[in-house]
Amino acid sequence: RAYKCKNNLWDIATPIMIGSRHVGNLFLGQFFYSDEVVNREAFREQADKYGFDTEAYLAALDQVPRWKRETVTLVLDFYKRFAGIISRLSYSNVRLAKTLTDYEGILQQLAKSQEKYRRYVEFSPHGVLVADGAGRLVDVNPMACEMLGYSRDELMDMRIGSLYSDESRPH
Repeated sequence: RAYKCKNNLWDIATPIMIGSRHVGNLFLGQFFYSDEVVNREAFREQADKYGFDTEAYLAALDQVPRWKRETVTLVLDFYKRFAGIISRLSYSNVRLAKTLTDYEGILQQLAKSQEKYRRYVEFSPHGVLVADGAGRLVDVNPMACEMLGYSRDELMDMRIGSLYSDESRPH
């Protein structure tokens, strides 16, 4: 949006949005359109009203940039696109931060669940043996070691089938 400020100079503002939330603006300003007639008398009155050196104030007025309307339109378009890029990146970062926070929460829940499972198995009054698809033992609890008369390390080198006697081994 292009608008005239209180000092009769033009400014450009483009909002920066994150999602639907307005978080800031990009501003460019203090210019005149090149085809615009500047009311020097209004600026002279401002200088007098605020106690400025009138000649220096009008000399500064002559230094204010003058832009073609087409240039302002291009700048507005650029600002709009640039603000859009900033908005999308910011929104993506906000979503990523939320995802990471959610992920951390899930990891904490998983760790609690694993600890709970570990305690159940470790302190179970029953022997627990866990084997993979090939029959290799991948986990045993202390009660299994006590019941079978092997150390944990010894059991971890065994296959579940080697624990059965030939007569009791399933066919």
